[in-house]
Amino acid sequence: MSLAMYIVLDHPEPGFDTFVDGKALASAADELNDLCEQEGLEPLDSFVGQSESELDGFSDDRRDANEDDEDPWAQDSAEEAADWWDAAEGVAWINAVIELIEENPDALEDPDGVLGDLGDFLHVLEKAQAARIRWHFAWDF
Repeated sequence: MSLAMYIVLDHPEPGFDTFVDGKALASAADELNDLCEQEGLEPLDSFVGQSESELDGFSDDRRDANEDDEDPWAQDSAEEAADWWDAAEGVAWINAVIELIEENPDALEDPDGVLGDLGDFLHVLEKAQAARIRWHFAWDF
């Protein structure tokens, strides 16, 4: 299964390209979550805003691959709708994570790929911030 992460904006036509490959970031999600939690930063997962129904297929695939693990993507039924964040929060988080990875490159299998994705996501979020558009990460699976 080839996973990717992408940014969803709460404006259907923002006037700029939002495409980012997102595969390196998706591949490193578990490593990055661990690194962020060790350093006191919000994990990547906290910015995923897909609803439970949107994540069902992904959760099932993850559960099959990790039979003994808890489902890290499960959400309470009260959180059925997507969550949105201010783009400034995303810009600040990505800048902090870039700095963290640059200080700890051995914590990730592909730090250069992840930094490339984060730089591209940062570019999108800076434009979203200027346009006052909210966002969240989403999984493509």
